Amino acid sequence: DLSRINTQDTLFYLHWLSETELEGMRTDGQFCGKPGTHILYFYVRFYTPPAETGILVNNVKENVREKRSRHEKLTAFALYQMPGSGQAITMAAGISYVSCRNARMNFMREIGGKPFEVVQHECREAWNQMLSRIEVEDPVDSNKVKFYTALYHTMSHPNILNDVNGEYPAMETGRIMKVKGRNRFTVYSLWDTYRTLHPFFTLVYPEVQSQMVKSMLDMYHEYGWLPHWELISREKGVMNGDPALIVINDTWQKGIRDFDAEDALCAMIHNARETYRCDEADRKGVEYIRKAKDVYWQYGGYIPQDYKDHGGDVWGVVATTEEYNLADWNLAQFARSLGKEEVYHTYMNLSKGYAFFFDSSGKFMRRRYANGRWAEPFDSFARSGEMSWPYSGGPGYTEGHAWHYLFFVPHDIPGLIRLMGGEQAFVQRLQMCFDSGYYMPDNEPDIAYPFLFNYVKGEEWRTQQQVRKLINKEFYTGPGGIPGNDDTGTMSAWLLFAMMGFYPDCPGSAFYQLCSPVFNKVTIHLTSPYHKGKTFVIRTRNNHQENVYIQSVSLNGKPWNAFQIPHEVLTEGGEMVITLGKERVQ
Repeated sequence: DLSRINTQDTLFYLHWLSETELEGMRTDGQFCGKPGTHILYFYVRFYTPPAETGILVNNVKENVREKRSRHEKLTAFALYQMPGSGQAITMAAGISYVSCRNARMNFMREIGGKPFEVVQHECREAWNQMLSRIEVEDPVDSNKVKFYTALYHTMSHPNILNDVNGEYPAMETGRIMKVKGRNRFTVYSLWDTYRTLHPFFTLVYPEVQSQMVKSMLDMYHEYGWLPHWELISREKGVMNGDPALIVINDTWQKGIRDFDAEDALCAMIHNARETYRCDEADRKGVEYIRKAKDVYWQYGGYIPQDYKDHGGDVWGVVATTEEYNLADWNLAQFARSLGKEEVYHTYMNLSKGYAFFFDSSGKFMRRRYANGRWAEPFDSFARSGEMSWPYSGGPGYTEGHAWHYLFFVPHDIPGLIRLMGGEQAFVQRLQMCFDSGYYMPDNEPDIAYPFLFNYVKGEEWRTQQQVRKLINKEFYTGPGGIPGNDDTGTMSAWLLFAMMGFYPDCPGSAFYQLCSPVFNKVTIHLTSPYHKGKTFVIRTRNNHQENVYIQSVSLNGKPWNAFQIPHEVLTEGGEMVITLGKERVQ
């Protein structure tokens, strides 16, 4: 039924090639209410011949075998007599974003005449191979179910766009291009995935992450911009910040370097510096949507509330500034790794702009005018008011309130600690966020908060306590077992890291924060040539539900006296032993 789609400008096509073969297409799009569509082509084969086939137009049978329509509802039907005992109706489909011909080609290459049982077996083996990159041992089955369900979820998106012959529609133009020797990926929910999903891929599936970065650079060459929120080669422009910069640098810093670094740097600088960006409206000749980047540059790393008040296009001056700051910090790190010191210093300076919004009296990041005056009114719990729809964010923020952006400075936690008045003030404020229920586990801006206690010596136990609480409370095996929207695997990747015992609190930094593992043993199978070692094993001693706190850590038989671990240490291979207990260690 091609009409069951929430798209206004829709084109449908159905064609019965024979009594057992159907092909067709439909336009799709308008993700998050954004204009712009793409075309999905399909080919269907019925292995069990139907008694009758045909086409319904607006739910009325028509004597046609082929039909194209823009506004009428088209439905293909295949009628069967009720099968007898032991009989089954079998059908299979192939899809393409290029053509019906390619959809059939994909079908023939991947399924063809194989029996259902063979396809099922091949699918099971393929998934088992990918899921076996990490092996966990634990007597509690529900923990394994949670873990492998989350691992499965991480591999939903980004997904392969190209057909088996390498063809795919180019970014924005739809021109048919061909990729060779690798895959072209699509569905980049980068505002979400830069935080956990892509860092997870850099460790567990580096060969896939490499192709994902190369796909992003393809988009830059085809469209002129790195992706922001790309869907089937269309830029949707949803959310804020410049997350592509973060993903590219995080990938590079963690040893995946088989892409053109100079080309990537040019693309990153272009995204970071250019002040105009066309959205869907512009492509229809209606208007330009002006980015807030020119104002951000004008003021040296922040966007004052004046810009928003005068009609500027920005989703929360505080939130957008913090997102840009993190992206610029990543660009600075990438530039320095290439020996570009001038670029490094330029973007490092910009990355500190968040401090302009810190109110030392109230201890919040809040809206502020260029002349230094604070914007009023201020409600630290407001989650609506920034945009026209409910829960778009309190004034100044994106999908959250003041508490959700207070600690969102992952690239400069020491600087934030100084602003707050020292380590104890920082810890007290952060602990209040959890004790008072201000922490929001079902959205992205604050998901690294539980791991920030590790920045203060003697307070690491708080990270261990909060992370274990969240694993047990917010994730479970029944319906609704993921807090909020999984956001193309972001929340699932959070859970995977947390259950294994380490977490990438600052994307772009090649360090992880340690926490208490859930499993008796975790084995991560490493991948050559991106990793030097073969496996990294985490063993947990005294693993019990009541033993939440880390008593000691050793690496390859030697004491490890830190609550951070470099990515390079993990990928060299070895064994980490973490001993747990009931008592806090301060």
